[in-house]
Amino acid sequence: MLLFHATAILAAVTLLARSLLHGRIGLIAAFGFVIGAVIFAGDLTLRQYAGHSLFPMAAPTGGTLMILSWLAVTLAAVVGKR
Repeated sequence: MLLFHATAILAAVTLLARSLLHGRIGLIAAFGFVIGAVIFAGDLTLRQYAGHSLFPMAAPTGGTLMILSWLAVTLAAVVGKR
C-alpha cells in the first residue's frame, strides 16, 4: 500500500512541476496521499505491534483520505487542462 502510494506522490509532484495539474488542487492531493498513507499504515502497524489503534476509525479515515486524494488528482488534471 505504501509503495503504491509513494509512486502516486512522486507522479503528482512531477505533474505539478510540469504544470500538467492545477497547482493548488494537485498539491492538496499530494499532501492527502502522504497524510492518508501515514494514518492508514500507522494504525495497522500499531494494531499489529502495540496491540492498540492510533485513534478510533483511523484506518478507514486514512483509506478514505487516500481515495479522496485520487479524486483530487483527477479533478486537478481536468481543471489543469483548461
